[in-house]
Amino acid sequence: MLCYVGLTDSAALAWTGPREGSEVVSPDEEAGMKRTSYKQVLWAVCLLGVVCGMGCGAPSPQPSATMQSAGREEVDPATRYHALAQQYAKNGDYEQAEVQYRKGLAMDPVSISMMRGLADVYMKWASRTKETLKVQGASADTSQAVQAFYDKAVEVYDEAIALEPENTDIMEGRAYVLTAAGRHDDAIAVYEQVARLKPDDPSVYVNLGYTYQKKGDIDAAAGAYSRAIEISPDDRDTILRLARMLYDGEREPESRTWFDRAYRLDSSDAALGRFLGALYIRAKDYESAVPIYASLIAQEPEDWRLQLNYGVALAEMDANEEALEAYREVMRLNPEKIEVYWETVDLLNEMGSRTEALALAEKGLAQAPESAAGYAALGRVYEKLKRFDDAKATFERGLALNDPRFNDYFKRQIPRQEQLKQREEALRDQEQYGYD
Repeated sequence: MLCYVGLTDSAALAWTGPREGSEVVSPDEEAGMKRTSYKQVLWAVCLLGVVCGMGCGAPSPQPSATMQSAGREEVDPATRYHALAQQYAKNGDYEQAEVQYRKGLAMDPVSISMMRGLADVYMKWASRTKETLKVQGASADTSQAVQAFYDKAVEVYDEAIALEPENTDIMEGRAYVLTAAGRHDDAIAVYEQVARLKPDDPSVYVNLGYTYQKKGDIDAAAGAYSRAIEISPDDRDTILRLARMLYDGEREPESRTWFDRAYRLDSSDAALGRFLGALYIRAKDYESAVPIYASLIAQEPEDWRLQLNYGVALAEMDANEEALEAYREVMRLNPEKIEVYWETVDLLNEMGSRTEALALAEKGLAQAPESAAGYAALGRVYEKLKRFDDAKATFERGLALNDPRFNDYFKRQIPRQEQLKQREEALRDQEQYGYD
């Protein structure tokens, strides 16, 4: 059914014939002329629910709160403005949302929910303004327009706190705005006040830690995050937040402890496992790295990168057989990863399997004849076989490649092979002729 707009002049809705002295207009024509203006009025009235019947859904405003009138339940204007404001905010029309909230608060000046809604509108408005400024290449953090929205949000929260001084939700909302506005000391003071009121609420310490972090006080932030974790030991998000902050702050040893704790809470997090494993290898903590890579490989056995890091860690622990198996897996999974050939050559050489090491080195150099690392590995095999002339020639070929990573190494090894050869000949003569 059509909404009745409450106009008392029935002529406004029905044609009663031509007016004296006017051009005759048919009912259809007159309806067409009036349709636009009446339609606008009709929709505006329906939206505000001035007087509605079935089909509009918005009850008419009355001075009192919800009441029954003529068989219909009616809603007070403040509630209606609140609902309109929420819808405008949801649609991103923050200007109209502000207008509706202000109208609602004019009718109900002690509505905490509307105050919080209005403050949230200002925050969203500030965020959108910042994004717009960034696109334009302007400095969003120092923009007066952005700061103005933050200031308005703080003012709204101040009004709410004046009504309910110990409402911690309002206090935390105000502190959040202060943090966003860069007023970190003010925000910290509020969060610390909230912490005194709610000492066992971990979220308060998380927010406090974040604000300290934004301020650049890493020690204080770590203390707040740690307190939150003490209260909620399995809060993995906060543990990771603390770990990342320490890592970004170049406090890697501390960060590893927290990353490890987060990983133990959820070992299915493969991305974290990879990162943590690499951290342990970089720290030369191979004993910690090995079980992580073993777990990851159980989940992804065909990932050659995991096998490679696993092999490196095992080799450093002198678990040579297991390392060799991992390296062979890498060569199977990724035959073009030529670097693993040289790792395997060195491992075989160390294990005394020099014939296999020699064959693998020659195979690798056939695929990558310009690899200085390959000539270095092959030269070491020749040295262990006491083929010093071959070792010297191999190092000379490597030096000819002029790889700055290996040039100094080759320059030391070439004369060294001569010395080793002379020493070996001297020992052989001593054994043969029996003199010192």
